[in-house]
Amino acid sequence: MVKAVVAWFAVAALLLQGTLATQFSTELRSDYYDLSCPELQSTVARTSWYKYNNSRVVAAGVLRIFFHDCWVTGCDASLMLMSTPGNEAEKDAQENLSISGDGLDAVTQAKLAVEEICPGVVSCADLITLVARELIILAGGPRYQLFYGRLDGRTSRAEDAVAFLPRARDSMDQLIQNFANQSFSIREMVALLGGHTIGFAHCSEFDYRIYNYSSTVKVDPLMNSTAVETALGVCPIGVDVRIVGNLDNTTPEDFDNAYFQNLQQRGGVLESDQMLYEHPLTKPFVNMYAANNTLWYQDFVAAMEKMGTMNVRTAPGPDAEIRQDCAFINPRP
Repeated sequence: MVKAVVAWFAVAALLLQGTLATQFSTELRSDYYDLSCPELQSTVARTSWYKYNNSRVVAAGVLRIFFHDCWVTGCDASLMLMSTPGNEAEKDAQENLSISGDGLDAVTQAKLAVEEICPGVVSCADLITLVARELIILAGGPRYQLFYGRLDGRTSRAEDAVAFLPRARDSMDQLIQNFANQSFSIREMVALLGGHTIGFAHCSEFDYRIYNYSSTVKVDPLMNSTAVETALGVCPIGVDVRIVGNLDNTTPEDFDNAYFQNLQQRGGVLESDQMLYEHPLTKPFVNMYAANNTLWYQDFVAAMEKMGTMNVRTAPGPDAEIRQDCAFINPRP
């Protein structure tokens, strides 16, 4: 307890000193495409509906893409760029190898449809934001206003993903520090992690909890019996570690606060998720959201809106453009 509090005060001191470089844009606008692409939202709503009805997990996939993109050098669709000779892109970093192919395709299909009605107008970065919102709504989550005007970056480096992204096995103090480095509070962190209510994880990220937790304990004592049985069923010994399991085994396709209620019953799949309930600085927020779905929606939306403004590019330049293809930078004369 004392170490956790000391760690957090150290983070707070950094924030007060102004040593963190994250910038949150106020230049984005809700009416940005009203004249240049008035059918944008209806077009993306249609392509998102099609993807969702063919694969419900796409909602979690695009939400993760949105987070992983914005968290690394800002919301600029750099996560969608392909590696090139001499440069390994973010998408191919170890932390992103499990990024959903369905999720990437959902953004790509939206881009193709939008290019037909207003070519060269809408950035991939804005489309990631919009597709994520549409899929959250389809999963039963809140509808919220979006702000546009982001441009796409022309740079993508795997080492940046390694440097910035949190990891499934990070301790809670490490997660708190990681979010603080991006100027997000503990409350905002817990609200955002609630997105795991429609998420999934590969066996390699949690099977150690049921087979080899420590040198003295085989099964993580913070897993209830139902969670253990479910994990054993999803990840039997010898299964391909790329197989995935739901992070919310109660209502895995519904965007609701059952995720937090599961943590109260020690039904978290990822150890880092379960530690949200065990850690004294995060437990109050878990209890708060478990008891009040509306409050969680409000905080989640506020945190998503904040994340969507991280280090965005709004003026064309050497590393800012509207990509013709989300996977490749535009050719330069």
